[in-house]
Amino acid sequence: AVHLTVRWTLRRATAWAPTGHLVAIDQVALRSAARGSRPPERGSDAAIDDLLVEPVQPWLFRAPVDNDGFKLMPELAERIRVGGMALLRWQQQGIDTAAPA
Repeated sequence: AVHLTVRWTLRRATAWAPTGHLVAIDQVALRSAARGSRPPERGSDAAIDDLLVEPVQPWLFRAPVDNDGFKLMPELAERIRVGGMALLRWQQQGIDTAAPA
């Protein structure tokens, strides 16, 4: 497989981290690997079966913080246009419960 990996670092030093501090990493698959052939079975008691029931999927979670929105008063946040909409989008997608919707 071919992946593009982007490392996000600080351009300038801050009070909490020096120049070049790693802030985040993103990775995107550009091309998937060709499927390999199944290894030959050898021996009389050999058994080769699928080991996974389903493909491996990323399971990412970050707990929402106060700056993401008003968790207890979403209607107020929308009415007075205060705070971000990230928390509302997370709740709509089930991300705040760590279970995809």
